[in-house]
Amino acid sequence: MLKIDNLTYRYDPRKPDGVLDISFEIEKGEVLALLGPSGAGKTTLLNLLANNLKPQSGKISTQEELVLGFVGQHYRGNTDCTVFEYIADALSHIESAEKRENQIRSTLLQLELTNEIESNLSEISGGQLQRVMIAKALAPNPNLIFFDEPFANLDLSLKSDLIEEILPLIREREITVIWTTHHFEEVMPYADRMLVINSGEVQALGAPEDLFFKPNNIFTAMFFGRNNVLPGSVFGYPSELVTVRPCDIVMTDDGELHGKLMNEEIRGPYKFVKVDFKEQELWIQLAPRVQAPELVKFQIDSENIHPLG
Repeated sequence: MLKIDNLTYRYDPRKPDGVLDISFEIEKGEVLALLGPSGAGKTTLLNLLANNLKPQSGKISTQEELVLGFVGQHYRGNTDCTVFEYIADALSHIESAEKRENQIRSTLLQLELTNEIESNLSEISGGQLQRVMIAKALAPNPNLIFFDEPFANLDLSLKSDLIEEILPLIREREITVIWTTHHFEEVMPYADRMLVINSGEVQALGAPEDLFFKPNNIFTAMFFGRNNVLPGSVFGYPSELVTVRPCDIVMTDDGELHGKLMNEEIRGPYKFVKVDFKEQELWIQLAPRVQAPELVKFQIDSENIHPLG
């Protein structure tokens, strides 16, 4: 659907802000997660793709006319209007009032918002307001939707329920999604691919599982939660550095490797234990109630140790 070639936009050439020489392609119907820390360039890239900014160099090309939808983190418009009026504003290009109303009602029905059609925006809950914002983005039948941290203000259970309700509708319509977020856990189960950027440059692009378990650089290895980046020599690897996820290390009484227990951190559904392994800090993930001995024995399958480029 979209092809991005050498896209560059710098606010200040002396600073690593904006984006620099970014290239990638987006397939029709794909959910692409755009990830990175604050100031990485995610919002700038999103604004370039949405044509809110003009690139200083490079180009964006598409094979079909784009109909865009946008869902942000906050509602910044007038709350003194009804749900119907708010969504109708996105359908002003439709001359027939009857057709506009049918399209609004059809969208609200899909999102279980029919009972809110005459509600004032100031009267509905934050979760319902976010649902209404998504309805407005879907109403014009877009082929590309930008999600800019749309679920950041929702509690965990509501966020999960809403995402699992919305994504099948989007998949069914073959709508392409570019989903910007700081939280990889939020989007990882739903993204087809993830694009990780930092200081305006692409660090990694690939399937979520590949980026999580087989990162290509230190930044990507550490971006997706706690990880082990160690000298390759501790495992007999010729590469300078290797990475292994804490969840890929198995504590076992007959493990060939061992280290002294240093620290434990309980994180709810799991626990991290830090081990002194060949004068390196090694994190192992365990179930929360599993007790680690003073001398921790463990094993790692060689396929779970990945050299870093």
